[in-house]
Amino acid sequence: MTLLLLLLGCPDTVSNVDTNDYFPGDEDQDGWTEEEGDCDDTDRSISPGQAEDWTDDIDQNCDGNLYDQDGDGSERDKDCDDLDPNTYPRATELCDEVDNDCDGDVDEGADGGTIAYADADGDGYARDNAAEVTFCESVPSGYTTERGDCNDNNHDVAPDALEYCNGDDDNCDGEVDENAVDTLPFYPDADGDGHGTASGWIRSCEGGEGMVSSSDDCDDTRADVNPDQDELCDTVDNDCDGTVDNDAIDATTVYADADGDGHGDPAVVMTACAFNGSLDDLDCNDADATAFTGAPELCDLVDNDCDSVVDNDIVYVDYYLDGDSDGFGADGAPAGNDCVLPAGYSITAGDCNDADAAISPNARELCNDLDDDCDGGVDVDAVDAAPFYMDADADGYGLDTDSEYLCEAAGDYTASIVGDCDDTESTISPGASEAENATDDDCDGLVDEDFIAVGALVITEIDRQPWMGGTSPDTDAQWFEVYNAGSSDLVLDEWTVMRSSSIGTDQFNVDPADGVVIAAGTYAVFCATDVWTMATTADSLLVCDYVWGDATLADDLVTDYLDNTYHLQRDEDTLSVWVGGTQIDAVAWDATWTQGATQSMAVAGSAMDATSNDAAAGWCLTATEFWYSDASGAVEYGTPGAVNEDCP
Repeated sequence: MTLLLLLLGCPDTVSNVDTNDYFPGDEDQDGWTEEEGDCDDTDRSISPGQAEDWTDDIDQNCDGNLYDQDGDGSERDKDCDDLDPNTYPRATELCDEVDNDCDGDVDEGADGGTIAYADADGDGYARDNAAEVTFCESVPSGYTTERGDCNDNNHDVAPDALEYCNGDDDNCDGEVDENAVDTLPFYPDADGDGHGTASGWIRSCEGGEGMVSSSDDCDDTRADVNPDQDELCDTVDNDCDGTVDNDAIDATTVYADADGDGHGDPAVVMTACAFNGSLDDLDCNDADATAFTGAPELCDLVDNDCDSVVDNDIVYVDYYLDGDSDGFGADGAPAGNDCVLPAGYSITAGDCNDADAAISPNARELCNDLDDDCDGGVDVDAVDAAPFYMDADADGYGLDTDSEYLCEAAGDYTASIVGDCDDTESTISPGASEAENATDDDCDGLVDEDFIAVGALVITEIDRQPWMGGTSPDTDAQWFEVYNAGSSDLVLDEWTVMRSSSIGTDQFNVDPADGVVIAAGTYAVFCATDVWTMATTADSLLVCDYVWGDATLADDLVTDYLDNTYHLQRDEDTLSVWVGGTQIDAVAWDATWTQGATQSMAVAGSAMDATSNDAAAGWCLTATEFWYSDASGAVEYGTPGAVNEDCP
């Protein structure tokens, strides 16, 4: 209605009633009360719906807006165009050639425009921190819509650039030279000789430690093998050319030796590592092994000695008929003399049977009643001869110390079995029967062993605690006595003497070399060592018939005839004597038996038999002095080798 009134030229005030009407409560009678929105009920020109005069500071239409004509929320003193609701501070800039945001710039960063950035190097990318610039039309040269350039001064550096091996981050991914397009292959060089192998190769800008650019090493475990090396004669492909020892710098100059005579052909020369030819070039005819410089000239129409003259200085030799073709001619006068040996002849005589090729000076002599080796002797030193042993007593057993290799028995060399212990007596041999004659008839080392009765030899005295002037018992001075209770001599060769106790067993055999023979009714004394006979400061009445140990040798020495570990125990032991597996006598004592330092125990002199010595009651300590030391006054008591005392 206001617009219609203006067009008709009506007053510029507006009322919502006829002027002839009157409304109570409406002071200015403009048809609007304060309750209805009249903001000044004293002025008829002010009420809702009135036209606003933006040149004064009066709110004519009572809408509360005095300074924002275009209603864009920005008052006119701040709005750079208060007639355009799209123009005010911080408004969205539009591509309309208007300064919409009132910042003095037109269309910058306009909504609907293109945001671009300065591209200094023209590679299509700007720096990440480049300022935004909006273009309503096309982006001009020198700008780009892409950022991410890590070096905007280098056209070759950009996110879409290829990475190269140049120490720069070409593609701006934060890494240098990664996956570069111009990498090179590098190969492992384990031996550090500058040459690598293809196995384990990589592509890289720089190979790094242990990597090289070549893969031509044929042995990467040896620094002296690679293409830069000289080839040597060492059965190794030093220069990695695929061939061993070719063109080796230390190769030897050799000449072909086709005929194998040890001399080379000067016309065929080569260098080689392996010796396959000759080191000299003295062969004038390498097709004939008889021809070389220095060879003897032969009668063969060949210049054998390479002096350019054929058959000069010919050597003529005698030759003999070789009827059996064994290389030796028949004895007698030569069949001829020439420089060429005819077939069927030999230059060596000496064949004693030219009809048998098995007989010649080079043949082996055999047991065949022939002189095979033509030495004038039949079957002498035959290779198939057998040993025959001296059997002077013709009992069929020989001496193993005297033999001859013969084709058959001859003279006294008739035995093929050894073991005779007396080759002067035919009744004595390993095949004989033992007789009671004080002789080893059957050569078993024992004498009369089949006829020795149990108790024939009696253990009669034992000294298990000798002191010899010391401060404690001396086991090296132990001794015991045996008595021949029989009527014949006893030869103790190879008899066994044993001791056994809870701590173990020891034994020794009587050495036949010592010749221990005990006459009937006499004694023999066995000693641990010879300390008694070596005593120089005492008067000793003890004579050892056999010594079973040696104080000068190792304490643990044990042989067939010596035993340095054989020590009689004081409180418990068994002493026994044996022959041929039969125990002849034994004495077993314990701690209840009589004992005393420096005193032996002995069987009573009136009871010298193998029964009386079995019980402790038959033994007593001796009181007879048999050893005295001048230096210390020490005394030992016993009756070694003599009749024992009677026990009190």
